[in-house]
Amino acid sequence: MVDAVADPVRARLVRRLASSGPASLEDLAKAAGVHPNTARAHVSALEADGFIVSIRPQLQGAAGGPLGISIGVYGAGRLGRS
Repeated sequence: MVDAVADPVRARLVRRLASSGPASLEDLAKAAGVHPNTARAHVSALEADGFIVSIRPQLQGAAGGPLGISIGVYGAGRLGRS
């Protein structure tokens, strides 16, 4: 589990989320100093390890919307397993 955040980019993503809460992929990329496509790959890896979860806000009258990223909570993914 620690290996997932050993990467400097992933560590910056997790720090950004922990300090400021949900963010768009573009905001995370900017905070980590990488291109959004690079951030997306790191977000996917962090999701697979249970560190974060992606959420889509419910927007009335609009299809879809920006991807919101939030820190995973205990009980989600590997963080909640004993």
